Amino acid sequence: MSKEEVEKAQRAILNAFGSREGHLAWQILELSRSGQPCDITFFSREAIIDAKIAERISIAMMYGAGPVKLKEMLDNIELANGERVSFGEIWTINPMPMDGFSADELADADISEADEPSDFYGGKTLREVIRETYRPATDELLDHYIRRFIAS
Repeated sequence: MSKEEVEKAQRAILNAFGSREGHLAWQILELSRSGQPCDITFFSREAIIDAKIAERISIAMMYGAGPVKLKEMLDNIELANGERVSFGEIWTINPMPMDGFSADELADADISEADEPSDFYGGKTLREVIRETYRPATDELLDHYIRRFIAS
């Protein structure tokens, strides 16, 4: 993707959602509604893999929760496993397939370009971006996260 294409995509997201936070809020609401799993990355801790955002956020919106209630829910986002995270902690949300990945799908993910600098990542490589956002403990886990990201 060229630098111009990246900038065009960024402008489209800003036009649609107003900000990065607006896009994240939309993702949270949509993933709460659909039950689709996602990887959630954070500014200061390891990612949560295959998280599902509890349905109660979308239900509250469906029944007319106002801005005060929505802010309260986003400050204390409940995941389906009972864990809670705060909106302000979230760096990225990467939706994943409903049925996850087979071992073959992950093995077939082409990571040959993971070490090539990309305008899409501000000149960084995908490997660098995944290392910074997912915070894997080992190189083996880093390759696994790269494969998941590409396969998604």
